[in-house]
Amino acid sequence: MAGWFPSRRILGVPAWLWVMLPIPLLGLGSVLWKVWLPSKLPEPPVRADVFREPLLVARDGDSFRFVPFGEHKGVKPLWAVNVALHDEGSVHWETHYFLPGFFRRDSRWTYELTALRFDDDWKGDQESPYILPVEQVQRLRPPVVAELNRRNPVAQRGSRLEGMLTEGLQETSYICPQNALILLGWLSVPMALVGLSSMFIRPRSARAEARGAAEPNATPDRGGMRAQ
Repeated sequence: MAGWFPSRRILGVPAWLWVMLPIPLLGLGSVLWKVWLPSKLPEPPVRADVFREPLLVARDGDSFRFVPFGEHKGVKPLWAVNVALHDEGSVHWETHYFLPGFFRRDSRWTYELTALRFDDDWKGDQESPYILPVEQVQRLRPPVVAELNRRNPVAQRGSRLEGMLTEGLQETSYICPQNALILLGWLSVPMALVGLSSMFIRPRSARAEARGAAEPNATPDRGGMRAQ
């Protein structure tokens, strides 16, 4: 005989609770873009690894020479070579009939070679600029790549710098806490269907009680029938 058993338990949780669970989870997922938007992807540590130690240059006539860090005291004007970062990160999110989809984080980092004054006398120097002009920095690019490769042939930091300056870095990711919550909401949907179906199945305890109630509750007469 069919029945209705909303208190039937699945994995220790009442079936009716499994049925209701997708409603708050998917509802929260639909408004995450307003209350909890994922952050942009962090920059990969390539730049910090390439310039693990200061790369210093000083004028050498019409050109430049590299000055080892630690031997730069008293050398001026002195510039530290590095890169300027341009971060073009974004977060995309789509809905499907008001149901939440997953967040996608796209980021692209482009770099530009720069050289800033490193000595302490740059404020009073009227002849040498604080930032090297673009045309001079462009001439520095091949020597800088070669110097970084020379300092560490195994790591090839110069070649990595060349790749950063030419192509930049790019990354796409779906990994974030918001997507974990949305995934939990979608996984709760099949569990809700299982919970709904189980409500129509009589639990074992209820079947045992029904069998006990159907059996005759009589006590046998051990002494037999007495003659009148």
